[in-house]
Amino acid sequence: MIVYSNNLWGLAILFRLYGSAFPRAVVFASISALMTAILYYYGPSPIIYSISNPFAYSMYGSLVSFAVVFRSNLAYQRYWEGRTTVQTIMGRLHVLTMKMMSLNKASLPESKMTQEDKVLFYNFHKTVTHKVSLLFGLMLCHLRGDFNLNNIVTYTGYEAAPILGADQAATAWLKLKTFFFELFPVDDYLGIELIHLDPHMHVIGGMSEEERQAFGHLQQALGDEQKNMLLEDTRVISVYSSFYTMMIDHFSLPCFDPKVVTSVLSTLNALDDVLGSFGQACKLATTPFPFPWAQVVTSFLVIMTITLPFVTVTFLKQSWIGVMTSFVTILTYWSLNEVANEMEDPFGYDPNDLPLSCFQYDLNKQLIASTWKFRPHYFDEIERDLYKTDLNGKDAFPVKSENVVIAVSD
Repeated sequence: MIVYSNNLWGLAILFRLYGSAFPRAVVFASISALMTAILYYYGPSPIIYSISNPFAYSMYGSLVSFAVVFRSNLAYQRYWEGRTTVQTIMGRLHVLTMKMMSLNKASLPESKMTQEDKVLFYNFHKTVTHKVSLLFGLMLCHLRGDFNLNNIVTYTGYEAAPILGADQAATAWLKLKTFFFELFPVDDYLGIELIHLDPHMHVIGGMSEEERQAFGHLQQALGDEQKNMLLEDTRVISVYSSFYTMMIDHFSLPCFDPKVVTSVLSTLNALDDVLGSFGQACKLATTPFPFPWAQVVTSFLVIMTITLPFVTVTFLKQSWIGVMTSFVTILTYWSLNEVANEMEDPFGYDPNDLPLSCFQYDLNKQLIASTWKFRPHYFDEIERDLYKTDLNGKDAFPVKSENVVIAVSD
């Protein structure tokens, strides 16, 4: 995402090329302007004066305008729908965490707790924040098609936060390469992928080695021939199911009133809403703009780029005005089309894509700040004991993190 200011009537952004749609559009505008200049000086008279009425071409230009604007509007809607959906997921996860913490704290008075109950509640507190952070991080990785577990790193609160603006984080060398590849898109044929946004997802508690191994070897137990099929895209569902199971198991313990389970099931409806919102975001990430429409729009623009010079030289006698008119007209049409290309898929690593790592970092800060209010005073005592070791060098109260349970039938 490009962060910019509207100072000086917004004129300052005119000279920013990083993340702009103009460099790619300039290529086609220059071709049309060059063709116009050639026709002015070398075009035969039968061709130059072959068009007597521009009405038919005006109708064609109106049709192209409608097609380009329609695509731009749909792309704009997709972009904001993606941003809204991600924010909705963040809010629902935050509400879910608060409700779970409230139930956990109010379900059993401290006066009736044993030391084991206190440690159990402490583990639950840490596990909930970890799983919520991990669930959201894996959702964002899934949306941008990133299944590399090395991009899941530990959130400590002391590391530098991801930079919101891609233009602020990009180096001069990256901006130069981006500008070159926009003018000459050889990177598409050479397989060069430029990463403009932070790929790391900071997760509270990080990811244990056991979790990494489990996620790295997800298998589909539908038949012997499919046992070795990697299913990286099921990681979100795995965390979701384990989180759901953990909640039921925790509040079904003998120390809780059986009526609490009913409240937990009602509260977990928020988790179902989270999965529904995630499915909505996946719709945008996996369903591109319809191919026939994109093909037709591109074809119309190519035809206009080639044919506009013939119309220009017929009705504009001054060569410099004709060349400028062809350049500006084609630049306008292709720029709107390139804007649509940029906004159609809001999840990725392009300069104008959403800064998903920043959203993950923001959720972590919100979870830490809000769950702090639900920390009983005995949590501090447990944490002090955690740093004490016995004679065998083991923690006095080891905190067991709930790992994802993956059922694989052999």
